[in-house]
Amino acid sequence: MRAKLTIDRGNTAIKAAAWSIDGQLLDTLKGDESLPAGDLVRAMEQRLLEPGEHFEAICWCTVVASEHADDAASLEGLSPRVIELTAHTPMPITIAYRTPDTLGADRVAVVLGARYLAGHNRPLLVSDIGTAVTYEFVEGDRYVGGNISTFACVLSRHLPTPCRQCRPKAAMCPCGDRQRPKPCAAAPCVESPPSLPTTMPQPATRHWLCSPVAAPNCL
Repeated sequence: MRAKLTIDRGNTAIKAAAWSIDGQLLDTLKGDESLPAGDLVRAMEQRLLEPGEHFEAICWCTVVASEHADDAASLEGLSPRVIELTAHTPMPITIAYRTPDTLGADRVAVVLGARYLAGHNRPLLVSDIGTAVTYEFVEGDRYVGGNISTFACVLSRHLPTPCRQCRPKAAMCPCGDRQRPKPCAAAPCVESPPSLPTTMPQPATRHWLCSPVAAPNCL
C-alpha cells in the first residue's frame, strides 16, 4: 500500500495519522508522551503495510523540545522522506508572524490543514482545542497570526489568581472546580453561567472565566 504518515507530538500525547496518496485518511493511532515517534511509526506499519514496506513520506512536528532529539533519531531510516514541520519548512503559505521561531509547529499544522479543507481563496479563523486553545487567522496565502491560551478549566483550576485584575471568587463550575477568577479589567471576560430567568432565585455567587482573547492580558 502506498501511504504517507503525519505525526504530532503534543504536551500530553503523541498522535499519528496515515493518509493515502490522494489524501484520504486511512487510520489514526495515539500514544502517551513517553512513546518515541519511531515506535509509533512501526506500530502504524504493522497495522497498514505489508512486511518490508515503509511509508513513502513522514511529516512530523513537536511542541516538546525535550523530546525533539530522541524523536528525530528514532525516525531515521523509516521512510525515504522524513520532514520536520516548522515555521521555516517550505509550504504554500507565508508566515507573517513576527517571531516565527517561537511559533508552535502544531499551530502551523492546523493552519495548513484548515487551508487544505476550506481552500485558499477565503479568510479563515481556525480554532484548535487541546491542552491549550489556539486561534489562527489566515488571509489568502498569508498566515497573519493568532492567539494561544490555556484551556479555560485548566487555567482556572491551576491559576486561581491569574493576574492582578482577576481575583478568585468561590463558585461551582460544571467541571466541579469551585475556584474561579472574577472579571478581568484588562479585557472583556465571559460570565458563566448566564443569568437565570427572573422567576428563579438568583445564585449567591457567580463564577467568571477570562476569555481566550483576554488571557494574554491576564497572565
